This record gives sequence, structure tokens and C-alpha cells, in this order.
Amino acid sequence: MSSNKFDLSLYPEANFLVSPAYLRSQAGLNRVIEYIDHDLIITGVIREARRGRYLEVAGNPLTNWQNPELAQRTVNKLAEICRQNKCVFARVRPQLEANQNNLEVFKNLGFVPAPMHLLAEDTILIDLRQTEEELMAGMRKGTRYEVRQSQKLGIKINQLDISQQNIEKFANLLVETADRQHYVVGSIEQIKLEIAEMGVEGMIDLLEAVDSSNQLLNMAVIVRYNQEADYLYGASSLVGRKLPGAYGLQWEAMRIARRAGSTRYNMWGVAPEGAPANHRFAGVTTFKKGFGGDYYHFLPAQDLVVNKPKYQLNKVVETIRRKRRHL
Repeated sequence: MSSNKFDLSLYPEANFLVSPAYLRSQAGLNRVIEYIDHDLIITGVIREARRGRYLEVAGNPLTNWQNPELAQRTVNKLAEICRQNKCVFARVRPQLEANQNNLEVFKNLGFVPAPMHLLAEDTILIDLRQTEEELMAGMRKGTRYEVRQSQKLGIKINQLDISQQNIEKFANLLVETADRQHYVVGSIEQIKLEIAEMGVEGMIDLLEAVDSSNQLLNMAVIVRYNQEADYLYGASSLVGRKLPGAYGLQWEAMRIARRAGSTRYNMWGVAPEGAPANHRFAGVTTFKKGFGGDYYHFLPAQDLVVNKPKYQLNKVVETIRRKRRHL
């Protein structure tokens, strides 16, 4: 672990995934990796899997990938970390656009496309440097109507303290939402730990929408770091599905982030462009797209293979898993 500090001014694209607080929340039984130099940042977690240990590097490495010397040094450092920790491969998903140039750079460096995605590769980015009037004008007509309707109906948006009680309140609503909509949210304890760790650093906006009788409609977790605000988690009550609280909550989240100095708002995960109408993210994608912004496709997760025989087993397992989950 390097003793150098992050110089975030060099990496405006960096978000919460490289923050020390997020890394702490991911530790648990895993080993956290931090390599920080003035022109290269690698932060990640050593993940244990029955098919082989691997290094997960989400939202980075941060470096100048167009500089051949720096790019090769990044690859060498990733391979070194893997060998030191007996990892089969390193899986990276840097904050780069998935254009032909970047795809060629990674191919030429020896990376191969990962069988599975890694954290919100497809998303909507909204420019918060606009005025509130411009942001509102950029929304779809229907979304703009629902935002205003939430205000007319007296729906209030409250910003909650990051207390254990409020974290539990959100976790319970998230479980209720997942059960009702038949999807898997992963480890609730892990989600609570993320909110708590990043909340201590003042990175979390925990918001709720309530109706005029103070009945809970919706909740959301927004995380702010560097120049980006991310809509990380959302949940709704049964009655909340019938009222436009989610629209008012999302609009207030954008306003809070803008006032706090964030320059972009990341909707954190939508269906890929051209995805079929029955895609599992179709409904939430329609909702998120309504707030304007631009569709953005990050470079898909790339694997740097260190142990080829063991990696082939991993590839087969993950390919089957991806097909079963219709990803």
C-alpha cells in the first residue's frame, strides 16, 4: 500500500469507487489493495471464489491510458499485485468510454473482455453545471409533469441523518421492494456497511419521500465523491408505487448534489442501448432516462489473465452464469 495521497484534481472522472471509505466497506474477509502514485492509482479488492481468487478493480485504474509507457506500467503493476496475492486474473473497469480507440488500447495491452459486467457499465450522466431551469427543461415532458405533481400533492423530501436506525429503515424498505418486484439485491449487510462507512465521511445523502400524512413512499441513497454524485440505491413502498414521490425525490437529489458542488449526476445503471423490451432493467431505464442527460457506455470489464488454465475454468462458469441470468 502506497503512502501517497490521492490527487483527485488529476482525475476528474474518479468517483466513490476509488474512495478510502468505499474500500473500507469492501474489506471484510477480503484484502484491500491501494497503489497510489502521482500518475497511477489502482484501488481494488482481492475476491475469493471457488473457481479461483481474483483482483477486482472497479472504476479504475486511473492513469493516462493513451501514454504507452504509463499503460504498460499499469499492466505490469496489476500483474505484480496478482502474483503477490496468488490471483488468477485482474478484472478492471476503468472510467473510460467504450470507443474503438480504448478497446484497441486494452486489446493491445493483453486484456480480454470479461464474461461478466462490473458495476454500472451502461448509465445516464446528467450535467449538473446547468441551471435548475435548464435541468428541468432537459427532462421528458412526462417526467417534468410528475416532478411538479409531487410538489402539488404535498410530497415532502427529507434528508435523513446517517444513523443506524435510518440505515435499517432503508435496508428494510429495500428488502420489501426486492421481494415485491422479485429481484435479488445481494448482501443487505454489505449495503448497510457501505452506507455507514461512506456516511461517516459525509459522502452519503440518505433521502426519503413522504406524503402529506407522513407515510413513507420512497427512499434513495446518493453518494457524492470528487465531482460525481451517484444514485446508488433506491427503494419504494407499495403505496409509493402509486404516487410520484420517486420523481420528486430524484429531482431533490440532483439539486442537493448540484449545491454541494457535484458537476455530474450518474444514474448508476440502465439497460444497454438496443436492449429488448423485456430486459430486467427496462422499467427503471425508462424512469431514469426521463430526467435527461446522455447515455454513456463505459469500457466493459476487462480481464488481465495471469493463470491461463485456471482462468479458462472461470470463463466457462461465468459464461454459463451470465446466460442463466439473462445478462
